[in-house]
Amino acid sequence: MLKTKIIRGISEIVDFYEVYFIDLWGVIHNGVKLFPGVNDVLKVLKKKKKTVFFITNAPRRATIISKQLKELGIDNNVYDRIVSSGEITWYFLEQKIKSKEILFEKKIEVLSYWSTKR
Repeated sequence: MLKTKIIRGISEIVDFYEVYFIDLWGVIHNGVKLFPGVNDVLKVLKKKKKTVFFITNAPRRATIISKQLKELGIDNNVYDRIVSSGEITWYFLEQKIKSKEILFEKKIEVLSYWSTKR
């Protein structure tokens, strides 16, 4: 059985992996502000040429999340990609519409709190 190892910082594991999947909510921020040291850790990962994916179950597109992260103080040069449930859903629907597996009689627009707020 594997035993969980508690680490004191990213420096203990940074050289063991090439790709990091990092959850946003509760790891990077609390919805209002970044957690202390987040930008420092992300800069270390980039300096070591690591690939950083932010993952989230947010229903928003990656471009919107990127803007939110910028507002919280995270530059887009410290991560490689944002993968969100909203982005995956959008991509899935786009592919189905392009392949005509899903047909709409009229043009559709998806509105959400985030798309109308800005």
